[in-house]
Amino acid sequence: MIILISDFLNDDLDELFAAIRMFRHRQFEVVLLHIVHPDEERLPDGTSYRFEGLEGDGRVDCSPAQIRDEYEKQFALHLSMIRTYALAEGCDYRLVSTVQSYLSVISSFLVERTG
Repeated sequence: MIILISDFLNDDLDELFAAIRMFRHRQFEVVLLHIVHPDEERLPDGTSYRFEGLEGDGRVDCSPAQIRDEYEKQFALHLSMIRTYALAEGCDYRLVSTVQSYLSVISSFLVERTG
């Protein structure tokens, strides 16, 4: 069994899922725990935001009102895409909030699995 814990903010999801496919082909059970912070799902209120790229991709200044609807639509699409990829490859998929303790998430997952 492989448990992959990630935010899945990868540039190349096809490459990532090709690697997962290889493990699935070798009969590994693959569990994906998709970690998301509540502020990623719904942008917090504020007067202005500054987004800075983690890899030196620059920065964007804007107001929440300017981008909230489009951001949330794109984020929901991202979540759906990861889930679709995971299920298509026969992986077990869980969306997990960062407000939850990782120990409680893993323990409840394992209890659920044992029936």
